[in-house]
Order: sequence, then structure tokens, then C-alpha cells
Amino acid sequence: MLLNFCDPCLRTDVTCSTVSSDGYEATNLVNNSNKGFLAYSAIKPPVHLEFVFICNIQLSHVVIYPQVGAQRSVGFQLSVKSSNSNQQSFLDVSSAYIKKDEAGVFFYRSDLGFEEAMVPSNFSQRYMKRLPVLNYVNALRLSIVKTDNSVPALGEIQIWGKVSPKCSKDISMGIMSLWMNRNDNQLPTPLPNESNSSQVIINQSSEHSESQKSEPIPDDSLDIPDDFLDPITCEIMTQPVVLPSGKIIDQKTLEKHAQHEALRGRVLSDPFTGLCLNEIRKPIIAYSLKARIDKFLLDNSTNKEVIKLPRVLGSKKKQGLEEIKMISQSTNRNYSENTVTDVSSISRKRTSEVDNNSVKHRRIVGGHSLPVATIIGSSNLSRTHAKFEINSVKKNLIRYESDQVQVTEKISIPYISSNIPKCKCCAETISYKLPCNHFMCRKTLLSLDKNACTICKVEFKSSDPERVHSS
Repeated sequence: MLLNFCDPCLRTDVTCSTVSSDGYEATNLVNNSNKGFLAYSAIKPPVHLEFVFICNIQLSHVVIYPQVGAQRSVGFQLSVKSSNSNQQSFLDVSSAYIKKDEAGVFFYRSDLGFEEAMVPSNFSQRYMKRLPVLNYVNALRLSIVKTDNSVPALGEIQIWGKVSPKCSKDISMGIMSLWMNRNDNQLPTPLPNESNSSQVIINQSSEHSESQKSEPIPDDSLDIPDDFLDPITCEIMTQPVVLPSGKIIDQKTLEKHAQHEALRGRVLSDPFTGLCLNEIRKPIIAYSLKARIDKFLLDNSTNKEVIKLPRVLGSKKKQGLEEIKMISQSTNRNYSENTVTDVSSISRKRTSEVDNNSVKHRRIVGGHSLPVATIIGSSNLSRTHAKFEINSVKKNLIRYESDQVQVTEKISIPYISSNIPKCKCCAETISYKLPCNHFMCRKTLLSLDKNACTICKVEFKSSDPERVHSS
């Protein structure tokens, strides 16, 4: 009786010579998974898949389904060896290159005729040479040597054979016991005799391929249009925005990008082109696409995948494009202030070499006089550069003046416009005002034995006297 040694019950081990894509590992070929095998996107042929059997087998035929979605392999090479020793090399027994209209490859023994095999339709047929080696096979290696402009792929492989006659009866009975007690989820394989075994197995493989093509799509699956998905996160967009580059991404993705750029001290930029965003070059909300997405979500509101999706951007009202704009403006402001500071420092250095008459003083702000540098025309500076420096210095002075005015308004320092009465004991002009509105000089205040006014005898605390500044 022929057995499929890629069935999980027969415990065949499979290894791959390269890295595979996530979810499309080589173990899918021996665990009844319908995903198949896909190599990593950067891998090129050849790719070797090595199958090690639980015992030595007599190989009958191998059926290969070479396609996984749009990925398709077109060149294969089959090799076998009769021992698990690393010193023994694999022997090539067959190879095949399929055409576009062929659905797969069917490798068979040379002593198995086409009339008995009944190869599935649109399959390429190749016979295997080296008959003595095929009667005692311990490992089989399938090499993918060519692809159809895709990554190496293998949808399914079936390795049919039986326990080698050279194995003991105990091994044969153990293998048959595993095969007979396999999972009930799999369709039971009939027990054909030696004459019609190949015909029955091939009919099963053809029916299996037809059932895969006609298998209905489950109702729970949701076909989401590509323009509804974020090209960065591959998730359905909640609030699509159009970038200056023409790409459409989710607003939440742009906010995360802005946060990462701000942490690194960079200006918010287009994630696809790297150009900085400003008032002219800024993201725009895609209202039409947003309406289409909302209609799609409403039409599929009962689907499990749609129920899990977020419908709003969050509870914080300050988030969104306004937050992105604030981050961009703050970064641009810091950058411009640093630039103006550098330019103003250069301007002060150059104007210090000019006559002192070119330096004037502004009015007193907070008790300090602010020098204003007036740049005189110099042969070393061009007119454009000099004008830029003057404007930068003026902006800094205006900003500094407004800040100082705000500070002085908040600080409560008493200013007395009228003439302060002078002390009788001395000519000192430094005076202190008491809570009783009488004035006292510093010398008299320090000489008091008791904290009380010398005029009205009203007592006060040590912290009550306030120094008076004349205007």
C-alpha cells in the first residue's frame, strides 16, 4: 500500500536552506497547512528543501504544486540519498522546468507507465532514474532552481511510496499502525492492491487540486480595498490625509511620525519624500475617501473585523492636525531663534569695530539700558546681508522689550513719583516706608530698640518696611 510520507502522522522532518517568510515556513508542507512555503523576499534561487523520513522508503512518485498566490516556481531538481550520514551526498534523480500553462510537476519511477499513473491534467511528467537508489531512500531533497519573476514558492508536495522491503517487519508494522490511526479530520485512504495503487492515489491528488480551486471563501473574510489601507501600517485608515507627495496615510500615523521627529529635534517632514511641512506644503484631509471608508464600514458593520476597528481618533481634542502644526511651528521657531542669535552675534562683532558713535541707547526698561547697534555700510557686507542682520536684531530687541515689560508688570515694586522727605538725622537718600505710611532712613531703622514708628509709635514687624525707589 502506498503512503503519503508528507502526512503529519508519519513524522517526516523538513528543513530549508534559507530564511522563509513569516507564516510560510517549510514545516507547512508536512503539517496539512494550506499556506505552503515562501522564501524571504530577498532570497533568490536555488533554495533546497530537505525531507528526512522516519525510515527508509521505496519511492514511487512525487507530486508538486508550485504556486502560492501570485508567487510561482518553475524549475525543480530532485535528489535522494539512502543514509542520514553527512558524508554521503545526494544523488540527482530528475529535474523539470514547467511552462506557464502547466499546473505542476509529477515525478515518477521509470518502471511506472503513464497508463497506470493517470497524471493530473496540465501537469508536467518527469521520470526518475537510478532505480536501485529509489528502493532504499532515507532523505529527499527538492531544489527550487528557477522562479517566474517571484520569490521561491511551493504550495504543496506529496511524496508517495511504501516502507522499503529491506526494513524489518517491526518497522513496517509500526509505520502501518501510524498510518491507520491518523487523524479523523483527514479523508481515509483506501487500501488498493499493487496493480491499481498508483491510479487510486493519482485520482485522489487530482480531486484534491480541484477541491482547492472550488473551495468557497468563508463568510467571515472581509475584502478591504487597497486604497482604504494605510501604506505604512497596512491597516484601514480612520482619518485619511493627503500628503504633499500625493500619498494618503492615516492621521494617527502622521501624528506618531511627528512625535518621533520631535524627539530627535527634527522638523516635521513628509515621511515619503523627507521635505519639511509648512503653511504652503501641508497635509490635507481627504474628505471623499473618508466618506467612502465610512460607507464601507457601515455596510460591513456586522463583520468581526470591522467591529474591532476604531471609529474615532481619540478623546483628546487637541490631537490631530493642530497638534502637528504646533509641533512644526515650535520646531521652526527654535530653529529661527538660534539662527537670529547667531546672526545678531556676528552683527555685534562687526559693529564693535565701527565708531562708538554708532551705538545708541534705548529707554530704561526694568532698570537696564539696552544698547542698539546701528550697522553702518561696510565694504565687507553686501546690502542684502546687512539688511537681514538689521531686521534680525530689531526682532530680538522688540521681543526682549515686550518680555521685560511683562516681567515688570508682574513684580510689585513701589515707585514714588513725588519727592521723598529727607531724614533729619542724615542726608542719606535711601528710605524705607513703614505700614503707617511714614518714612525712615536706614540708619534710624537699624538703631531702633523696638520696632515702632518714631512719629506715631505704631509697631511693625521686621519684614514690613519696604524700600522706596525714587523715579
